[in-house]
Amino acid sequence: MLTGPKACTNRVQELAQRKELIDFLGHLSAKDPNYEIHMPVLLMPNRCNNKKAILQELSSFHPQCLLLQGLVDLGTPSPTVDGKMITYQSCRSQDGSVIKEGLSLAYINRENEVEIGLFKRGYLLLLEKQRKSLITVEKGHIQTTSFLGCPIVHFMNETDVVPLHIVLSYVPLVHHCGHSHCTIREGRTTIRVEQEDKDVYRRFVVHNMNHAVKVYVVNV
Repeated sequence: MLTGPKACTNRVQELAQRKELIDFLGHLSAKDPNYEIHMPVLLMPNRCNNKKAILQELSSFHPQCLLLQGLVDLGTPSPTVDGKMITYQSCRSQDGSVIKEGLSLAYINRENEVEIGLFKRGYLLLLEKQRKSLITVEKGHIQTTSFLGCPIVHFMNETDVVPLHIVLSYVPLVHHCGHSHCTIREGRTTIRVEQEDKDVYRRFVVHNMNHAVKVYVVNV
């Protein structure tokens, strides 16, 4: 049993370097009575003005090479761009976490290793009588280095496609401000105190995101 935050972060760093984060994050057992509740599912479909989900041609998926790769990952015998699709704004992972656009998640890659990505969009693919669920993510690269014992993840605007059923959980990330040279500013804001408006000065961080590589730290 690990005791203390330092021991826990050292363990996460060790698992990340050995590409064994899956053992740390764990699996949801199919025998769990809450399995159906936690089963991965797409949420919040994009809708038109009449509240119906927007149905699009599968051929409008871009780039199509990613779609075909996703169908191969799902075990589709003859991948094709003939069909329909509905896009979604969020999804639910194996552990029941709701993950919206821009939030980070852990998933199993094609080498059966745990990766970290940023959720971009979900897709329900309607292929004749079959329904398949995919998501697109901005792929993260877990580094061998760490910051205060926490794994570092680099994002380089690389998009990948992931079958929904292998999305494990939400992973909390924080921006690596020291590496990115973010600045601290001070500004005035108005707050309500005892039914009166009061001007106060507060400090806030201005994140520098103008880098080809965005650097984050796993917040454990």
